[in-house]
Amino acid sequence: QRQMCIRDSNKTTTVSISTLIAPEKARNAFEKANDALVGPDPDLKKALKELKKAVKHYPAYSAAWDLMGRVQLSQGNRKEGRDCFLRAIKEEPGFIPPYAGVAQMAFQDSDWEETSAWSLKVLELDERYPQALYWHGLAAFYLRNFEDSEKSLSSLYTTEGHYKSYPFGLLPLGVVHANMGNLEAAAEEFGLYLELMPETRVPEMQRKELEEQIAAWKSQGLISSSPSGPGPTESP
Repeated sequence: QRQMCIRDSNKTTTVSISTLIAPEKARNAFEKANDALVGPDPDLKKALKELKKAVKHYPAYSAAWDLMGRVQLSQGNRKEGRDCFLRAIKEEPGFIPPYAGVAQMAFQDSDWEETSAWSLKVLELDERYPQALYWHGLAAFYLRNFEDSEKSLSSLYTTEGHYKSYPFGLLPLGVVHANMGNLEAAAEEFGLYLELMPETRVPEMQRKELEEQIAAWKSQGLISSSPSGPGPTESP
């Protein structure tokens, strides 16, 4: 198994060792593909052509297979994109991005079983991978695995900047905490959700219900008047 480890915990990273050991012709084609994707008007056709050259010269080029998967997705070729991700995983099982690619596809399809399974594969390689924590937290919530959902989403929000990056996850986390009886946490999460989500993405009825619920908890003395805790900050 080829993988590059850069931490003492022996976790893998997003750097593919195949890029370092690929022959020159394959690397040159890969670089041309990357160049074609730079700028406001990426040349997807040229990038795909060069990536096919790269894997022809070096079939084990995991990074090229992964990038080819993303180009295929950008062209609307979902089956071909997924096949490329799976080939990248086969060639380099410790390379994280193609696992994330498959997980994101499942998330976009609202296939919660697949989302859960593939996001867990990402987290096995990097337990702090923020998108995988988000995908798994939501998938577990929709699958009614509330303990797993709470664990993943709480881990995500230990990095305060992630409040702004993933505001929607605050809603299911608040629901889980409310059902667990942790009303202080739930009120804070609902409040941050209403604050950070784009206004047009929060249905008016939902906003009203959450505001009324927080007010009811306060009036009943179940939470403090001003729930305190870590607020959103910019990502480092």
